[in-house]
Parts: sequence; C-alpha cells; structure tokens
Amino acid sequence: MLSTIRNNQHSLTFLIVIMTIVSFVWLYNRTNLAQVGASDVATVYGHVLQQADIERRAREYQLAMALGLTDFVRELGGFAEDENVALSEFILNSIVIQHEAARLNVVPSEEAIVAEISLLPAFQREGTFDPAKYQKFMKEQLAPRGFTERHLEEMIGDMLAYRSLHQLLISPISVSEAQVREAARIYQPVTAEVIRFSKESYLKNIKPISLEEQKAFYEKNKGAFVSEEKRSVSYVVFSLPPGAEKLQGKERVRALQQVATAATIFKQKGEEGMKSGKNLAQIAKENGKSPIITGLINRRGESTEEKGKQQGAVPKTPEVVTATAFRLGQEKDFSEVIPAGSSFYLVMLEKKVPSHQLNFEEVQSKINAFLSSQQAVKLIQEDCYNTLLDLRKNLREGKSFAQAAVLTHHQAEVIANLSFQNEKNSNADQRLIFQATLTLNEKELSEVKHASWGDFIVYLDHRAPLSNADWEAHHATIEQEFLQQEQNMIFAQWLNKARAEAKVTMLNQRKRKR
Repeated sequence: MLSTIRNNQHSLTFLIVIMTIVSFVWLYNRTNLAQVGASDVATVYGHVLQQADIERRAREYQLAMALGLTDFVRELGGFAEDENVALSEFILNSIVIQHEAARLNVVPSEEAIVAEISLLPAFQREGTFDPAKYQKFMKEQLAPRGFTERHLEEMIGDMLAYRSLHQLLISPISVSEAQVREAARIYQPVTAEVIRFSKESYLKNIKPISLEEQKAFYEKNKGAFVSEEKRSVSYVVFSLPPGAEKLQGKERVRALQQVATAATIFKQKGEEGMKSGKNLAQIAKENGKSPIITGLINRRGESTEEKGKQQGAVPKTPEVVTATAFRLGQEKDFSEVIPAGSSFYLVMLEKKVPSHQLNFEEVQSKINAFLSSQQAVKLIQEDCYNTLLDLRKNLREGKSFAQAAVLTHHQAEVIANLSFQNEKNSNADQRLIFQATLTLNEKELSEVKHASWGDFIVYLDHRAPLSNADWEAHHATIEQEFLQQEQNMIFAQWLNKARAEAKVTMLNQRKRKR
C-alpha cells in the first residue's frame, strides 16, 4: 500500500512548474539579499529560499504521503484540488509551523518521536512494530529521495509539533447551550413566504441582440472562445473482490494491500510491455484484465462525441481517471498506480486533441444567449432592488407580507412545514429557500437571494419550536460540529496571521523588475 501511495506521487518534473507559483519559503542560513543568485527563489523572515530547498520540501511531501500521514497532509492544505496549490500550501504551512513551534518552544521529545514512529501503519505487522518493514522502507522510500533516518524523525517531529500547537490554540474554545440551540434551527420547521424573480420570464422582455453587438462582443473577447481540450484514455481498475467490501480493520487493510500489490505488479509488467511496443489493451489481456477505453472526453469527464451524447448511453468517466488523463503529457504516457476509495487505477493516454480558436459562427448562439441573459439579469436586479425597498416600506406601515407583495405587483408563495428533515421539501429549490430562513427571525424579510433560475426574497412567517425529541437526538452532534468549526476557524485565523508575518518576497519577480 505504501509503495502504491509513493508511486501515485507525480514525478519531480512538475516541481519545476511549482517554481512559478510558489508562495512559500524555507528558512535558509543566508541573509545577504544584495546578492541574489540564479537559484534563489524567495525570502521569508528575511532568509533566502533556493530552488533546491523547494525540491527537497516537495520530496518530503511525497514522503509524508508514503508514510500514510494523510491527516497531517490534509490539515496543512495538501489535499487541494489543484496539485500545485496543494503542494505549495502544504510546504508554506509546514514552514510556518516549524517557525512558530521553535518560537513557542513546542519541541517534541525524542521518546515521543520514537513512539510515534513505532505506531505508523507503514511499519506495523499484525498490530506490532516490524523492524523488517522499517528497514525496507528506509531502503525503498528514504534512500531514493536522498533522505536518512534523521529526516524521518524530523518529519514526525514536525507532525507532533503541529498537533501540540493546534491543541494549544484550540483548547480554550468552548460553546454554550445557547449557541447550540441557535444552530439547532436547522431542525425547526418554518412557514415562509417567497417572491420569485424567474430569469426565464425576464428574457421575454429584453430587446433583441443585434448582429453588430454580437460580433463586437466576439472580437473583444476572442481569446476566451476556444474549444475544450479533449482526451481519450484506456484504463484498468483493480478493486476488492466481491464480499471484501464489508471487511473492517486489519482484514480490510490486508485485502487492500493485496489489491495494491497486484496493481503495482501490473504496472511493472505494463512498463516492460510498452518498451516492446505493446499497448495497454494487449498488456491487460495477457494479464487477465479487461481495460476500459473512453471516447474523447473533456475535463469534466463528459463525452464530447456527438453520437455518444445523442444516444445518452456513454457513462461519465470516473473523476480520478479524468484528472489523470489531463495530467499525462504525451500520448501513450502511462500513469502511476492511483488509489481511489477501495480501488486502484492505471491510466494510459491514448489521444489528445488540443484546444483551438473558435470562429464567430461556431459561438454566435452562445454569445446571443449570454448577452440576452445579461440583459435579463440586469432587469431582475433592478426589479429586486425596487421590490425589496417597497416591501420594507409596506411592512413598516403594518401591512401583511401578502398585502405588501400585491402592492409591488408580485404574488407571494406560501410554503408551510419547510424543514431540513421534511422529505417533501428535499429538492434543491426548497433547500435553498430553507437555508435563507436560517438567519431570519420571525416576521423578518431576507435580502435578495440568488438561485440558478433567478432571484428570490423570503419572508419568515413562523418558526416552530424545537421538539424535545429533536434536541435529544441531535444536540450532541450539533455541539461537536459547532465546536469543531469554532476550533478550525481560530486555528485558521492564527495560521493566516503567522503566514503574513513570514513576509514572503519572490526574488525572481524582483529580478525581472530590475
């Protein structure tokens, strides 16, 4: 499993890309900023960061993943959707944590580090520390990255320091019963009145968009009118056998390890086969697997082939496959083993169709629809603003909301027993309206709210009391979630302040300005 995680990390080639977007730095023992070298990238706390530091830190990120420190990586921002952002966030945050831990004298003991290492899943066998697995990891994971046992200890020390800092900052946080009851509004049914402003109805009242306007918009925004890049791939999936999905604990880990091992072996055979000119389909057939071959897909995993779209029979490509397809560089490139849930994927890029400039005729209908929509939105905004002012005036004069709505030439829709738990109100539109009531008191009017179909205004007529049954069933969960949100917010605020104090300066940008 650990080797699979390691293999899933992208090669160091993308680390060069990170150089152009990094917003992080590493404490370095040079402070003479008058002599900026070719490999100097940035400064933090007045110290210089070099390209080699970034590359080393990127390898440490990979090492953390190989060790299975996923919680630590995620909590320091290392699981962002964009890989480059994830890497830079993790490195910057880890640097700040190191700096603050040293400043606050939060230093894990050697005994604590050793104890934590002995508990890492990567070094466990049947619930106990296995020295053989430890030595194997040193040889296969540390040495190829240029690391020693000391680097491993330092990484675990960083993780323990983070835990201590986090606990130190969040320990004073608590929530009151009043706060919990306020948050428990989500379980209280409401009666609300809604005025809707449908975009569709306003589209009927807009003036036609002239051909000259459409062409002018195209010329002004020509750079945005390009086709989507398209790619097709073939991929193989390794999943738990039937019945194994229900396994728990060590049995599940052992079963996943077997699947991961099978995927890794297939990967090795695949690389050998491709050297002799074979494709993934041939390699899979020789090893008893059936590859799945996609048509051309976009970055959302949707088929871009008209026949498939018309038939509606082409399933959406799994997200993990789509993401990998658009990371691979050249046709016939073969991915690493990619874990996703309880499955493992291997992907080969079969074909890539780059984006190209679209001419006016190809996008005319879209331009017309967009400009028409913009006109409709402007009309809605004006009507919403004026309606809201009139509603407030009429309510202040003592009129009911229904009466106030009629005076604005709109009809109020009454929705009773609207709640988070009521299955009758479970569609997206009803949930959106219910969410708009959560910040309102009874007899209070909302601001203008937005939806995909247009805008709306909500008036909260009545909120039912929270039942004892709902309080007993949900207050503990609400309290825990409320507390966790408060803790996360406090820590995030502290981390943002600490990052600001790092005073990051990109030296390569300074050099270009000279």
